Order: sequence, then C-alpha cells, then structure tokens
Amino acid sequence: MNEATKLSDSQRTALAKQLANYTGDIWEKAKDKYSKARSSRKQALITESLPDDARKMADGIVALRAKLVPLEDDFRAEGFEVDDDGDIEILCGDRRFGKMIEKKLDSELGTLEEVVTRPFDLARVKILLVATAEEAEKIIEPLLNFEVKAK
Repeated sequence: MNEATKLSDSQRTALAKQLANYTGDIWEKAKDKYSKARSSRKQALITESLPDDARKMADGIVALRAKLVPLEDDFRAEGFEVDDDGDIEILCGDRRFGKMIEKKLDSELGTLEEVVTRPFDLARVKILLVATAEEAEKIIEPLLNFEVKAK
C-alpha cells in the first residue's frame, strides 16, 4: 500500500502562499469566461425572444450604423466630431480652422481674461477700498447680474 504524505502546518502555509499567486489569475480567467458565456447567451435569448417589430427596428439601427460609422470616421479624419447633443466639436484646436473660430469668438465675445477674470479681480480690489455698504453694493450688483454680451 502506498501511504499518503501528510503535510505539516508550515508546509500548508507555504503551499497556500504559493497558490495565492496563481489563484487570483485563475479566478479572473474563469470569471472572464463566465462573463463571456453569459453575455453570449443573453444576446441569443434576446434575439430569440425579440418581437418581429422590434427585430425590424434593430436591423434598421444596425444598417444605419453601418453607414454612420464610416461617415463619422471620415468626419473625424477631417478634424471634427459630432457629440451626443448634436454639437460639432473641433478635435484639433491648433489647426487653422480651430484658430479662426477661436479668433472670431475672441473678437465677438472677448476672452475669458477680458470678460470675466479682470472685472471680478478689479471688483475684489475695489471692495477692499469701499467705505460704505452702498458702494460695495454698486460694485457687486453687476457681477450678480453678469451676462456675456457680444461686442
């Protein structure tokens, strides 16, 4: 008869430490496999159970995306993007177009420094020098009703 070798407490502890390095990785791989299998089966169940009108809509969405994705890629290659709200964003601000837009904004609305920073900084200084509450109110009131105005 072949007798099993008994492990001592210190051997068990050493083995547990050694396995700890591998079990996390093994567990993560198992978890990933489970997640992929679950996700795949979920999609199959949804597809099998989807009402016909919803299936037609889903097919329409897939067809539109097939057209949309290349168009978005081309638009992005030109340096632009349409965000979720439908606003067009300039991806490369240092390009000539982006600089032209920024320059136009500066001339129409002013810069942040001109419109916000300087007036608020000046108001802080003036507040330190006022003698009455009425003078302070006159300084603060335009800031409380602050609006950006085109030039």
